[in-house]
Amino acid sequence: MKSRRGNEMVVGGKRSIPNKIKVIVTNPLYKGVVYHNGEDYSGEHEALVSEKLWQEANDALSGKGQKHKQALLDRNTHRSLLKGIIRCGECVHRLTPKPGGKKDRDLNPYLYYTRNNVSKNGKAATCSLRNDPARAIDDFAIQIGRDWPSA
Repeated sequence: MKSRRGNEMVVGGKRSIPNKIKVIVTNPLYKGVVYHNGEDYSGEHEALVSEKLWQEANDALSGKGQKHKQALLDRNTHRSLLKGIIRCGECVHRLTPKPGGKKDRDLNPYLYYTRNNVSKNGKAATCSLRNDPARAIDDFAIQIGRDWPSA
């Protein structure tokens, strides 16, 4: 597992297996229900999570959480391809898209990727790098994807 700064971390000393996590998340015991012979029964034990949280987790696993994913995409107004994925090689902070003040010939704002710590701290940020042209980086990533050998 990687930390927010990109460092390797060991959690629990064993590798996590996604199927085991799915088995845990879908277990109705966590919402205070016992499943027996195809029926749900209210358990005598206290629920570890609310029924709402349990249902949201199960919806996310089954793909019913698409509405939430679309809401996140809608917030990404400039459709920056690598939003929150790429990091700065110097300060290891995530790069976030932001529009510049000027616009191109088609009246689209110039877009830049900026470091989160630069957005928060401005000139007080420790990273010497500030902004990178977002469209050029996105186009480069698309070209790499096209050239990548398919499996």
